Amino acid sequence: MPRSTLLCAGITRKTRLMIKNSAKPTVTGTRSGYTIRFTCPNCAKENTIVYNMPKAFYKESRDAVCGKCRRHFTVLTPG
Repeated sequence: MPRSTLLCAGITRKTRLMIKNSAKPTVTGTRSGYTIRFTCPNCAKENTIVYNMPKAFYKESRDAVCGKCRRHFTVLTPG
């Protein structure tokens, strides 16, 4: 199968692989209770991530997606 096979909506497989491997921008978030809050720099929407497990809550970074514009970020929550 050729590397530039056409997929749905005009996206080629080669393009999709490039998007998947690209670096995600970082955003600083805050912890409150078991909730992580961060603001999307593109659309200024306040997003929340709720954790029920304390171990996952205290990680220094995590991957997140904006609920409005669907952009992917790495959310940093220092100390």
